[in-house]
Amino acid sequence: MTMLTGNAPPGCTQTHRRPEASERRRQSCPAASGHAGDFEGDARYRVGGEGMPERRRVIQRGHPIIRTCRLPGPMCITRMTDYGVLHNFDDISAYLGEHSDTPDGRGLICRHASPMNVVACASLAAWIWVGGDFPSTIDVVSDAHYRSPAHGRRIRPFNRQIDSQYIITVGGMKVTSPARTACDLALVQIDASDEQLEVAGTIRCLMNRYSFGMAECLAIFNTDSRHWPNIRQARELLTAAVSTPNGRQEPT
Repeated sequence: MTMLTGNAPPGCTQTHRRPEASERRRQSCPAASGHAGDFEGDARYRVGGEGMPERRRVIQRGHPIIRTCRLPGPMCITRMTDYGVLHNFDDISAYLGEHSDTPDGRGLICRHASPMNVVACASLAAWIWVGGDFPSTIDVVSDAHYRSPAHGRRIRPFNRQIDSQYIITVGGMKVTSPARTACDLALVQIDASDEQLEVAGTIRCLMNRYSFGMAECLAIFNTDSRHWPNIRQARELLTAAVSTPNGRQEPT
């Protein structure tokens, strides 16, 4: 069987070789990669359309999460991880790399990794929209309490009422829109400065990828989130995000 690597363009194959460390390094913002424009910023996601063409939907037919105990052994898992075929959740489960290349594929992964009847928000929604490393928590809109982790990650529920216009179905998973996701990320209480920089970078990725700016976020704050705690911190974080050279500064 010929193995496809993460660096090969669609439809192309590469010979078996162990990628260099620089090739395996994950980027915090996939918008900086050479494949940033491949369907990721499609306007159909911004307006809640149907998403990917049929030829890109074929990836949804397989189950994206596997139990690593079904694989031959640790060496096999290591090789598959190095080649980007697998990405580990924890010691017993992993998701297939081919599903994580598109928002539809990442939405499918989240649908199987999350509780039923929830909406992905905050860091989980950001991963669906821009990719990168899978978040350390599974953030969902729900009024339930989850004590058991899912795939080694704590389920973090947010009991919020979100207008239906800000909810889109991607890969079978309900997820907050890119603009609403940026607002939710800014609303989460953040104390460490390095975490603030990381969140600001993710917000910039969302803005650049899906072509929205401060005006859209302020409109959401004024209509849907004005009474939530940390609203002042959220406004300051969004202002800092759009004021950087890579952000989109818009009049407020």
